[in-house]
Amino acid sequence: MRHKGLKNLVLLFGLLIGLSTFGQTTLWQYNSPTALVFDPSSGPNGYAYFATEEGMLRALDPKGQPAWEVKPGGVVITPVVVAEDRLYFAVSMNELMGYGVDGKKVWSTNISAKPTGPLAVSGEKRIFLGTEDGYLYCVDGHGGAVIWKKKLGYTVGPPTIGADGTVYCASENFLHAISQTGNTVWRVNCFNYSEVPIAVDSYDHLFYVRSGILDVYDKFGNHIWEAYDDKGKLIEFEHRPAVVYGDSAILVLKGAGDIISLDVFSGVTNWRFSKTCDDWKNDWSPDIAGVPAIDSWGYGVWCDLEGTLVYFDAGCGHEIGWHPTVEGYAGTSPILTGRNTGGLVIAASGQGKKSIVAFTHWTGPAGGPWSQWLGNPAHLQRRDDAPMILLERPFQDEDIIPPYIIVKSSAADDFGLKSMELFINDDFIMKTNQESLITSIDASNFQDGVYAVSVVARDYAGNQTIAEANVNVQTPVPVYGLYSTPPLFSWLPNSQDVKYQVNISPDPSFYYVLASSATPERGFRKMLSWSPSKKKWKKIIKYAISQPSNQTTFYWRAVGKYGGEVNYKAFVIDKTK
Repeated sequence: MRHKGLKNLVLLFGLLIGLSTFGQTTLWQYNSPTALVFDPSSGPNGYAYFATEEGMLRALDPKGQPAWEVKPGGVVITPVVVAEDRLYFAVSMNELMGYGVDGKKVWSTNISAKPTGPLAVSGEKRIFLGTEDGYLYCVDGHGGAVIWKKKLGYTVGPPTIGADGTVYCASENFLHAISQTGNTVWRVNCFNYSEVPIAVDSYDHLFYVRSGILDVYDKFGNHIWEAYDDKGKLIEFEHRPAVVYGDSAILVLKGAGDIISLDVFSGVTNWRFSKTCDDWKNDWSPDIAGVPAIDSWGYGVWCDLEGTLVYFDAGCGHEIGWHPTVEGYAGTSPILTGRNTGGLVIAASGQGKKSIVAFTHWTGPAGGPWSQWLGNPAHLQRRDDAPMILLERPFQDEDIIPPYIIVKSSAADDFGLKSMELFINDDFIMKTNQESLITSIDASNFQDGVYAVSVVARDYAGNQTIAEANVNVQTPVPVYGLYSTPPLFSWLPNSQDVKYQVNISPDPSFYYVLASSATPERGFRKMLSWSPSKKKWKKIIKYAISQPSNQTTFYWRAVGKYGGEVNYKAFVIDKTK
């Protein structure tokens, strides 16, 4: 990071000490035997896929442990694209390949020359690629057959797919729009050829960086604007694609290592990171490597030239925290994907680009692929909207009197919905492959308090959308008579345990345990509910009878073997019932 003077460095360091964690946790680190040739890719299954310079293709499981490795017959020369259950990439023998996510080869197809950049994959698994000898290819991703190839010039840059399936790419001094059948829709003179991937926003505006200049076109090929500063001078950018969040396009400025946000309709500057002028000023230049990733809430992350992950607010440009990676490596573009109700950042790091690190991200995934670099293979280099979701019940801040929390939600997606999942306090409850989720959750034994109910909708591209509401559970203390049968105590699982123990005591501090699920043989058992035996329940009744009051309060708690208490509640024995 290039700070402006030692004083600013010291002040900034003092500020960041408190911000550096910002809810981030290092999940795992993997050290590769040889250097990565591209940034890793990550799919919805939680695996990471990457190629290394000695010609291997490798996969890591969600815990960062090696899952498999194969030698596809050449060095991988394009980023690995994850499309549902398929991995697509090209190798140095000028072969395009399709592999399963299990590492098994499905097909290979010869192509005429080396691809110029990342592959684009449609929702129907059609693969589009440009080659150095001037062809645009369309290949069937299911079996590898070439559907068509079209000569566009001497070299064809990496393609991008719009919402209606139109394929956009550059060749020589022209920008092309090609239909799914291979016909030219339009062609315009863009003056300079560039292999920077074309970014697409939610309006199907095309953001094309060529010779340091950003040109923006609409989907009909009409030129909309170029980026000028407030003095009327053309702004120059690094040869990296735009990252679009909402109505803002974020780019890396040429030479300065700085980033700038522009309005997608006019090109007017929203903010520049190193010149943010308000109560919290970023008084340093970020030295950004690669391009940032931005989630659907507007929180972004980039890697700087020292290998540090920097978090920022894409709406105003504020830095909001940082996280060190490994050994200070520069030149990586972090990948941001959804994981349950949060997000996951995966980045290459370390000297020689031999390490991969994974961090939690406090909110969620990117809100559609145009929110990230479209060359990021995790997002297929196409416009693919995140699912739309509606949470009808519960209502926000709804007061719940058990037994049930009613959940009703529906979702839809432009390329088809894959699943909907229900979480309570980030704990998984259920999953459906339908476009609606309707269920009732038994909350009769929930501990009183506020619970976060979240429904996550996922599509086949790995995008996800979260709808959530907080509910306030207030359970009346249950009252049992002297002749009641033993009740059933139940609880929600935590993320650390599968084995639990239940204790019952007349003392809220549990100094004296009257009954327990534990036995001399088993202290903890694999269970999420427990009912005392008749013998143990009789002991509780006998204690209540011995007390002078007609009502005696007892307490029960469920404790995980490693995570500790997961539920604590009271019940009453009434001698008059």
